[in-house]
Amino acid sequence: MITPKNLGLGIVLTVFSLSTLTAKGFAYNFHYTSAETEIVNTDFDSSNGWLLNGTVIDRGTIKASSSWGSASYPIAPVNLDQGDVFLYWSGIFPSSARTEPDKYYVGLQYADNAPVCYNSQTNSIVGSPPCTGIAVSEVDENAELKVEIRPRDRTNITNTYHRLYIDPDFDPVNNYSPVSTRVNVPNYQEAVAMDFRLNIRKVSSSQYEAMLAFWNGISWLSMTPKSGYTLPLNISSSNWIDANRQISNSVTFEAINLLFRQAASTRQSMITAVALTQISPQTRSLALNQARPQAIQVNESSKNLALPLVLGLGMLFIKKPKTDT
Repeated sequence: MITPKNLGLGIVLTVFSLSTLTAKGFAYNFHYTSAETEIVNTDFDSSNGWLLNGTVIDRGTIKASSSWGSASYPIAPVNLDQGDVFLYWSGIFPSSARTEPDKYYVGLQYADNAPVCYNSQTNSIVGSPPCTGIAVSEVDENAELKVEIRPRDRTNITNTYHRLYIDPDFDPVNNYSPVSTRVNVPNYQEAVAMDFRLNIRKVSSSQYEAMLAFWNGISWLSMTPKSGYTLPLNISSSNWIDANRQISNSVTFEAINLLFRQAASTRQSMITAVALTQISPQTRSLALNQARPQAIQVNESSKNLALPLVLGLGMLFIKKPKTDT
């Protein structure tokens, strides 16, 4: 039977656990392998940690509020010498998405660049800040390993691809990249979020690999390269350059960066979650031997809440021991 003492304690524990779970919430489930250590996981329930420019975070999504919107999430330095890095994100394309206006970019920043002044009328860089004049604005774009995610071109299959590349700086004319590849766009349901994974690893003292994959509902599948391109993307140490063409001696990621255009409300592409993990060399073999990545529900600081929740619910139904009369 339920006694007043058990009832009171049970209610306290249960209410405490439920209220704490509600306050903390669950982060997005990206189906990590058990060997990965999470560094960041945000489903955009708030703007905490993000540096926004022409961008809004609203009801679990992040999107542009001006012609171009950008967002940066600074992180403690993550060095590839310490193990493979995995960048995850989930994105939605509306059914009416257009290839160029509704594409978005996801990147890992590896070097800082000085801001420049950009003239949108002449499509050229016109010096360094302070930026003055008509159609002149300041652009601050750092060196990144970047992914361009593009909706399908329904009229031209050759123009349907995602691009993975090194983007050393803001280059409005040539869009120079020391190394780049294109992959086929996987089948996806329009207006339904699709999960992506970018895996970067160091394979030797001077060589790196970057691989793109998508979640098909059961497992992570590697994307396939377009005709004439290769995957994984092979990156040499000399490819990690900044705007001054200086080489980064140690590849260290400093921020997660997002970039997107503003479109009509009915066509707005959205990113709904982002995560970053790392796997040490010692545990990498464990991850590679897993037949299928485990679906790990990441709970923000709620691992210790399960016990009081169970205890609270259980104590509501503890029977009082019978006593002999």
